[in-house]
Amino acid sequence: TVFLIRGGFANSTYPLDRSIVMDFTPSSQRGRWNAVESLTSVAWSGSAFLGGVLADSRSYRFTFAISAAFYSIACAVYSPLLMLVPRKEACAGPREV
Repeated sequence: TVFLIRGGFANSTYPLDRSIVMDFTPSSQRGRWNAVESLTSVAWSGSAFLGGVLADSRSYRFTFAISAAFYSIACAVYSPLLMLVPRKEACAGPREV
């Protein structure tokens, strides 16, 4: 169950990140930012390999401690950034055609 809870928290930011990027990025630059975000999948694959190497050379407990440290640092950096995102969209009013 701990694995499922950790996985849920780890993957819950992806839709939020995508939504924020799409809302605040001009349409002309969205492709560029999508490419930058696709690098996270490469980093995820690399981290799985590195985790396997660390688990074989050290222990699973060591890899979980490293993961917990990374998640803690990420939360400390990410949480203040959420304050920059407006809670509600500004009402633009009726559009003229």
